[in-house]
Amino acid sequence: MKDICLSRILALVALFLVSLSTAHSAPPGTGWSLAFSDEFNDTTVDSSKWKISKGQDWSKDGIKCWFYPENVNENGNALVIENKWLPSPGPNGELYSGATIISNQKFTHGYIEARTRLDWVDGHFWPTFWMNEYRADGSANEFDIMEYNHWSTYPTQSHHFPKKEGVTTVPSNASVNEWHVWGVLWTENEITFYVDGIKQFSSERPQVAATDLLPLVFSCSPNLNKNPARTGQYPRFFVDWVRVWQGGGSWHQWCADR
Repeated sequence: MKDICLSRILALVALFLVSLSTAHSAPPGTGWSLAFSDEFNDTTVDSSKWKISKGQDWSKDGIKCWFYPENVNENGNALVIENKWLPSPGPNGELYSGATIISNQKFTHGYIEARTRLDWVDGHFWPTFWMNEYRADGSANEFDIMEYNHWSTYPTQSHHFPKKEGVTTVPSNASVNEWHVWGVLWTENEITFYVDGIKQFSSERPQVAATDLLPLVFSCSPNLNKNPARTGQYPRFFVDWVRVWQGGGSWHQWCADR
């Protein structure tokens, strides 16, 4: 009897722990609803949520990098984007490959967040969690919620205005090879960036993005400004989960209290 009771208790504890691990923790405040999420806990990318890009990423000084769909997968725990080098030029002359996925759904306003990391710190690679959509006139708002490039020791966050005038900050001590939650609060009157729930900075011109519809984008590829050595293993970019919350309130009081 004791063994049966103990087994039941252990089963209940395990169920409780699983429920905690899969629960979606809403941002502070009230009224938030989950408009979109992907926990990336399968073995294939959900095509109902994402499209995988194929084509040229960049070309510089005769060297090319292409997006390969096969460089994207899920390992049961996270989305994995691989960077690779080619021993000889590919069918389009490329020597490097990376990958990009773009959400089928587009969003206006909310709190957007994702938990990411790179295998190791290496400025030869360019992992990014961002939102961008070009308008009919060729201009665009771009939110770089997490971007790691050769110009900084730490990842940066940016709001690039349609006229290509940007605001960028460097989050303190947020190493790219450690798990961090990167977020942006986007309203008609505010665009504020967060790391692990801590405010980093606010855009000077949130009104220019007040009515945009923007998809989510995860991308990583060898850096066109670095041309990493074509040898050995390249770091992978991991995304644990991504969530879009909408309809919330009382956020600003929470921020003021931190």
